[in-house]
Amino acid sequence: MISPFVFTVLRILLIASLIILFLVIMYRNLLRKMKSRIPSDRFAFVEITSSTDQGCPKEVRIEMPQTGAVCFELMDAAGNSFALFDATVEKGAHNVDFQTHRLPAGDYILRCTTANQRSDRRLVIRA
Repeated sequence: MISPFVFTVLRILLIASLIILFLVIMYRNLLRKMKSRIPSDRFAFVEITSSTDQGCPKEVRIEMPQTGAVCFELMDAAGNSFALFDATVEKGAHNVDFQTHRLPAGDYILRCTTANQRSDRRLVIRA
């Protein structure tokens, strides 16, 4: 026979589990709704690929949903700008050469700005 205390604890655990399950389901549904509201055809995707031999990023891959202007800016941790590159990029995927082997080792931020989006990516340049 189960004591009243153990029975009460089990009831509380069951109720807490149901509440947590309900909250998880609501959160997942909210995320789905938020993702469906973001128009994916308006945002660019930026990816940085690295050279394995020197540890220096060598190119930036960008996928543009439509033709438009793109501005790349490379900044160090203090916010000093080292490189600025503006271009008009056609719709589709492109690789942009981005040679960084002349820069000193350290952490950098690569900022890619389009008409609808600003994307920052962290770069680590090794000596």
